[in-house]
Amino acid sequence: VECMFRRGLTAGLCIGICTAFSPSALLPRLQSTNRLVVGSVFLLLSPRTSSLSPSVTTTTMNSNTLRESEGKPRALRLENFAKRQWDPEYKGLVIQMPMQELEAKVNQLYWENPDALQDGYAPFCKHLFVPCFLEGARAEAVPITEENKGKMLSEYQARTEQELPVLVRWFPVSSVEAPVATHLDLILYSREQILKESEAMGRDIEEAKDESPWGLISIKAQLVDYEIPMTPITMLRNALGKEYGGSGVEVVKDKYQQSVEYWNKHAVIL
Repeated sequence: VECMFRRGLTAGLCIGICTAFSPSALLPRLQSTNRLVVGSVFLLLSPRTSSLSPSVTTTTMNSNTLRESEGKPRALRLENFAKRQWDPEYKGLVIQMPMQELEAKVNQLYWENPDALQDGYAPFCKHLFVPCFLEGARAEAVPITEENKGKMLSEYQARTEQELPVLVRWFPVSSVEAPVATHLDLILYSREQILKESEAMGRDIEEAKDESPWGLISIKAQLVDYEIPMTPITMLRNALGKEYGGSGVEVVKDKYQQSVEYWNKHAVIL
């Protein structure tokens, strides 16, 4: 009685349950009572269906979700350009999750809502904004303040051997504290664009071919679920053309001004 009383049942109901002679005798008595009470009693008397901890249950649910998307074609492939983010020396978001696991996760998120893709700076570019699933990932840009502006560094850099170096500025990762990221910006290029750029840069065309319509080319950790403006120098690089590591998209003045306004007050962390 004391145990059931602590469960929240009234004293009278506890005594009634304990004095029942058998389940067959208990059922007619319960059927004549309020339905809410009936439900409470059967919930109390029914055996526990699972002893899994919340973490195990969550893992099982995630595994089931992955299995549900296994029968669907791969929509997104992890491209070589994005694989640099697994290099411990990479200046930016370094990813620890295994590549195949991340690719599977991204495809799972895509198939949950294929209409979630948002337009990028050109017709061949799309964004998929998702809650951050990378443990420990931190935002890649912070505001410039009077206290930290003296810690910025600058250098001419190229992201690949084929690109022309351009001037960039950044905060060393040890000089500022970045907040934990809440979202990821998954940047996608169409398969057609990837093939065009690979050909222009003299890369292996066969490697660039794939049945998936989209290629994942970059992953950005951030604090918002919308696109942060592309840096002005990246816009200029793109305008140089595919043979210099750009996409060939011309500079749009309004977009460029928006970029300047944002990046004049922010800097990346590398």
